[in-house]
Amino acid sequence: MGRPKLLLPYQGTTILGRLIHALSAPQIAACCVVIRSDDVALRAEAEQHGTWLIQPAVDPPEMRTSVEIALTEIEQRYHPLESEGWLLIPADHPLLSRPVLEEMLTVWNQSQADILVPTYHGQRGHPTLFRWSMVSAIRAIPPEHGLNWLLKHQPDRVVEWPCDHAEVTLDLDTPEDYARLLRDENL
Repeated sequence: MGRPKLLLPYQGTTILGRLIHALSAPQIAACCVVIRSDDVALRAEAEQHGTWLIQPAVDPPEMRTSVEIALTEIEQRYHPLESEGWLLIPADHPLLSRPVLEEMLTVWNQSQADILVPTYHGQRGHPTLFRWSMVSAIRAIPPEHGLNWLLKHQPDRVVEWPCDHAEVTLDLDTPEDYARLLRDENL
């Protein structure tokens, strides 16, 4: 992107600010952001929005490591029940809206899914909602693999939720993606 994508201006705030606002729902106990130790600007933005920051002493080399660090911190702070859930929202899928979140939580509460994945026109997206009981399976993923490995190797634990919200599949990786996001915002 040439600059930190989570700090890009969007809808009167930043990409990160908008995401945190969407997550400020009564059903969400906490929102945490895992950031690199040297990311002062992202830290300041997250703090401005009252988010729980996790800054490990050693920068996570990949998303899976960041997730494992967050899960350990959540476990120590909240002691979640096996039946409780947690959302995974990668930084390149920052367009979660409150209506999508509310619909997803309704589906989650009506299902017995261990992993709930939204889909749009058959394409999987984010956020992904996991039951806390899946944490041990995540920690057991072979070291050379990411979280998608779990979804591929335990498909019986995955429920896809077909939704009418294209944003679940939209990511923000290039300046063109950002330009398209700003253009579509004005439609």
